[in-house]
Amino acid sequence: MEIYYHGTSKKFPAFDMAHALEGDGKIKMGAGFYLTTGYKRAAHYSCKSPGSTEFYVYTVEIPDLTPENHIEFKEPVNPVIIRRAEEKLGETIPLEETTDGKFFRKYIAMKLAGKTGNKKLTPEDEMAAADFLISIGVIYNKVPFIWTKPVVHYDVIVMKPDVMRILKIEQVELAPPRKNAKPELVEGSQREIPLDSLK
Repeated sequence: MEIYYHGTSKKFPAFDMAHALEGDGKIKMGAGFYLTTGYKRAAHYSCKSPGSTEFYVYTVEIPDLTPENHIEFKEPVNPVIIRRAEEKLGETIPLEETTDGKFFRKYIAMKLAGKTGNKKLTPEDEMAAADFLISIGVIYNKVPFIWTKPVVHYDVIVMKPDVMRILKIEQVELAPPRKNAKPELVEGSQREIPLDSLK
């Protein structure tokens, strides 16, 4: 099992895909719940909902990422995942669409939506792609956010919320952002919220 963090302005007892777009409403790297290896980064994400006044960081446990259960930004897609996708689609996926997890995810979404060219994907298109990927055993989308060699920190978009277990919820305070800066965690402001109070 692996530990990650999720920042939000909402309190809830479990992750539910029906609420996946209640943050800033954007899907930059695919549909699902965005987790991160960085606690401070999660705290920053907690203020993304417009008008939010309370901020929380969830400590979340998920099953280990394996070569066959995730795709990754700027990395080739595992051949087993490609084969499963081709079998389900009933066609061969162009090689260039398998050289990067981002290209692969978008190809699936476009194919399911019946779109071609530069047409924009909707949140519904991305949700359909997530359902397709789950059906072939892909439940994570990995995206590095600090590009170092080797990559140390990254985000994981979890498409199958029932694999996520909340270990802890902390309310945090954020310092007002300086000019052209992001809101930052006020160290020592963390206050744990009892999990049983949310049931």
